Amino acid sequence: MNVVVDQTDVNQLDHTAHKSFWNEHRSMFELVKSSDSEIDEEHPPTGGFMLWAGDNYLNALIIYNWYLSRVAGNECAILWDMSDDGEYCVWVGIYGEWPDYYLELKRVE
Repeated sequence: MNVVVDQTDVNQLDHTAHKSFWNEHRSMFELVKSSDSEIDEEHPPTGGFMLWAGDNYLNALIIYNWYLSRVAGNECAILWDMSDDGEYCVWVGIYGEWPDYYLELKRVE
């Protein structure tokens, strides 16, 4: 099965985005899936941004694969946010200045 999605579709799958704080609060997140074997819970990367996708793993997986193929190169991870509400969060390894409006991110050629 092939499902074609674009940025507009993917934007419907997350409810919150924020500059990454995974490294500062590593005990708050459990690593579920990573695109790079060097990404680990004990030494998470600094930088990047995070997108919260609720408790639906499929939403997180679609976000993960979309950003991995379009923007993040080979740095992306699905995390479980162990806060009271518990939900999936996708970390995307985009570095530099935090964009004013993350929905407008385009692939850097």
